[in-house]
Amino acid sequence: IGRYHFTSDIDQVTYPGPSLANEWHEDTQIEPTIVAPSTATDDSSTGTDLTQGKSYEGYGDRYLDILRAATAILGDFNHDGKVDHDDLSGPLGWEERFGTDLDGHDFLDWQRNFGANAASTAHLVPEPMSVWLLLIGIGNLSRQTLWHGCHERVFPHSKRAD
Repeated sequence: IGRYHFTSDIDQVTYPGPSLANEWHEDTQIEPTIVAPSTATDDSSTGTDLTQGKSYEGYGDRYLDILRAATAILGDFNHDGKVDHDDLSGPLGWEERFGTDLDGHDFLDWQRNFGANAASTAHLVPEPMSVWLLLIGIGNLSRQTLWHGCHERVFPHSKRAD
């Protein structure tokens, strides 16, 4: 299969490229419980497959920064996963950082999301399947209405009063 080589274990596939053996621990933020040397290597022919031409050093840290930023809650200024009073007046809060990297719009974000945490914001995203079901239902109703446009077609054996 080209550059990919199956090992004795059918579930595993090896290929000449980046290896992120303990990256899962970094992603799930449980690394303080695991003592292991860094095993992420890029043994591709160019040495840049993993980092797309960027320096490989610190890749795992940069990846975690991107991952954390992508899951941030608006108004969570101290990045503890919840929007609370510490985000307003704590050491990394809005009051201390106002005018440097935070402004009035950030304060509005804090007000709107006060009490939110990562778990409570998960329900705000609608399930894509429900939207499709709604559109299919509307389409079926529209089709039936157009198809059976008059009373005679809907009830072919009924008699109308003149």
